[in-house]
Amino acid sequence: MTCKLIKLFICLAFILTGLQAKAKDDILQNTIDKLESYKNFSFQYVYKQKEVFADTLIINKKIVFLKTPENKETGYLFRNEFQYDGMKVPTVELYNGKNLISLHPADSTYYTNNRQAMTFAMSLLGGLHWIKTISEKNPAQLVQSADTIINSINSYHLILNVRDTIINKDHLYVRNHLFIDKATGLPVSRMTRSRTADFGKEVVNYYTEESFFNYKIDQENINTAYFAIPEGFHPPKAKPVDEQTVLLAPGTIAPDWTLYDTDNKKTSSSQLKGKIVLLDFFFVGRGPCMKTLVPLDNLPFVQI
Repeated sequence: MTCKLIKLFICLAFILTGLQAKAKDDILQNTIDKLESYKNFSFQYVYKQKEVFADTLIINKKIVFLKTPENKETGYLFRNEFQYDGMKVPTVELYNGKNLISLHPADSTYYTNNRQAMTFAMSLLGGLHWIKTISEKNPAQLVQSADTIINSINSYHLILNVRDTIINKDHLYVRNHLFIDKATGLPVSRMTRSRTADFGKEVVNYYTEESFFNYKIDQENINTAYFAIPEGFHPPKAKPVDEQTVLLAPGTIAPDWTLYDTDNKKTSSSQLKGKIVLLDFFFVGRGPCMKTLVPLDNLPFVQI
């Protein structure tokens, strides 16, 4: 009798686990299906980023998607507007089906590049597909947590465990939290919480947070013209030859320079004459820049 009960409990556990797995997959898929059913949709969102190297970054954004199934690269035209640090006029990125265009209203110029696939992948819709792809490869990485209230909205709570490991006794992890409105099926918020040793030489905490709101669906005025370069905008004018920066040819003697060292003391190239000098240019808010510190420390002649 006891053996039969144990088998029954095991069967029930498998059934419940399967139902939970299907539930979280259904929630995610229903959200993707809902967004992709619209001819066009837009929303506003606030993006916050906090890392050890800089103050909290806050960006106000608005993005508009127009479904274009014939476009094989993304399937959408999109327009991304964002403002931060007291900007009076938003910077605009728009994908018109050919190239990603960056508009600069300050001087009415635009720049063309081919980052549209990357920009789309980093968007809400691209992010949802990314979560779906990972969960299909490894279902255990996506779990459904208890329903919760986020931004005053009763929401489903899904957690994607991207990374969870112990290295040198440090618990390192990357978790993506997705909150979906239970009433509308639309995303409310997306957060990243991580503890990582990927940046620089120390283990650091890092987070991002996005809040999505003011959804507008199937607007009549959203068509291909909305994603065209506005009248009056033009490519930047080429600088005259005498204003262009000319790179030093290999083997050229470096010009004299004076900089401050890590002790805030002036150091000049003339003081270092006869020594091997390596200059590394980096920005403290960029992870890849900070990752150069470890290999630089391993060079016997480098002093940081």
